[in-house]
Amino acid sequence: MNKVINASLAIADSLPNQIHKHARDNARGIACRDGEVSVNWWNFSSAVNRIANQLLSMNIGKGKRVCVLGRNSLVYCKVMAGILTSGACFIPVPTMVNRATLSAILQDAQPDLLLLDEEFLALPDLQMARPQLIGLNFSHGNIEHIDAW
Repeated sequence: MNKVINASLAIADSLPNQIHKHARDNARGIACRDGEVSVNWWNFSSAVNRIANQLLSMNIGKGKRVCVLGRNSLVYCKVMAGILTSGACFIPVPTMVNRATLSAILQDAQPDLLLLDEEFLALPDLQMARPQLIGLNFSHGNIEHIDAW
């Protein structure tokens, strides 16, 4: 049996709308936790919107692909949600692969933007990548440390 999906409900249930709804209805509730550090819905939503707007200002939005190479963290969650909020496609890149596999992933994904934690900046395979290359300091826990290379 085929399920009919109402398009307006699908939009209302999108991740960006759900984040906004939680920020509105439960601003002080915990959105994400990483060990002892947590972020509430209000701050999470604000960070996600800042990231989405920053991406949109770089012409990264609907129809664009963004690869992210970084360790799991609160910032990683914010970046993922920010990419999706901008309308771009989020492509996680595994951190524990060999150089040949990493190169193959990037070749296959053809990203428009590559966001990576600074610990991965020295990887030689990234120099051949076609996209804009942006260093993202995941370890400092905030998005303000984005610098273009």
